[in-house]
Amino acid sequence: MNKFLKRMFIYSLAVLLLLAILMYAESRYFNFLPNDYSRHKTIVETIKNKYLSPEILVFGDSKAMFGVNAKTISNNLINTPIAFNLSSPAQSVSEGSYFFSKLPASTKHIIHCIDYSEFSYGILGLDKQVALSMRFYGFEVDPYMEEYLDTLNPVFFESNIKILYEARNMLRTAFHNEIRKVIDNEPLNESLFHDIYFPHTYTLSRHPNYPNYSVEFDYDKMKISNEKINFLLKIDKFLQKRGIKYHLIIMPINPDLYQLNNEAHNSNMTKIKELIPKIDVVDLTGFLNNQDFYDGFHPNKNGAEKLSKEISKRLN
Repeated sequence: MNKFLKRMFIYSLAVLLLLAILMYAESRYFNFLPNDYSRHKTIVETIKNKYLSPEILVFGDSKAMFGVNAKTISNNLINTPIAFNLSSPAQSVSEGSYFFSKLPASTKHIIHCIDYSEFSYGILGLDKQVALSMRFYGFEVDPYMEEYLDTLNPVFFESNIKILYEARNMLRTAFHNEIRKVIDNEPLNESLFHDIYFPHTYTLSRHPNYPNYSVEFDYDKMKISNEKINFLLKIDKFLQKRGIKYHLIIMPINPDLYQLNNEAHNSNMTKIKELIPKIDVVDLTGFLNNQDFYDGFHPNKNGAEKLSKEISKRLN
């Protein structure tokens, strides 16, 4: 019996040691893993950099990454103020807002690029994998966030050991991303992925399998979420206290994928602007034509140039 217990002890110790080594290796080499969440590192490092003094910051998902050139916005404004694009893949309104309490003191404008459908959803909680990535890259929550976020993701309050264990799926995500690149058959300039001005990695103006996406959401039957409206009002109130103007850019919809019903759309836009009157709501859903899109959702460089110039007009 003693011999059996001794073997079990040695076996358990070996397993724990192996897990410890794997978790250490994951934390040590996390920065080198290819994954969509690695833009968090760019965002965290940019807003922490005391030597940078941006006046304009762009947030949003991949549509903003590929559709907004911060340098174009800057070059079309008086005195060419510094502007950065801090968008990231699948970045929700909630995810972007986590960074708002840490904005540089120089910030005067937040350009928040969202899909039209965002108004139909409540407050989408921060996905665990997103929160894990943010924490791995050095993001920390603070008391100021409670002014506009009712619930903070529990990941930010868990022990380092638990975080290391829960982040094990990051390795799988990295592997999945590498496989996806092969399957998607897209030539990419990956060196631009961490660019803080225009992280547009597509090298072509058209996806080889255009449009490569389909629309599953019915915009014409969209109902506006009161929960989302209240959330946006809280964000705006918080930013106003800091002297920051909040601009909501409703990103273009590709007409090859969806033709909006003008009557329903205009009715929704009127209601949205009445509900959040102090927020600068910029409806650009129909601003681009189908030739301005790389695929079903993302603008190509020509579309991004048009879009960025139009956004700059709201800041003059």
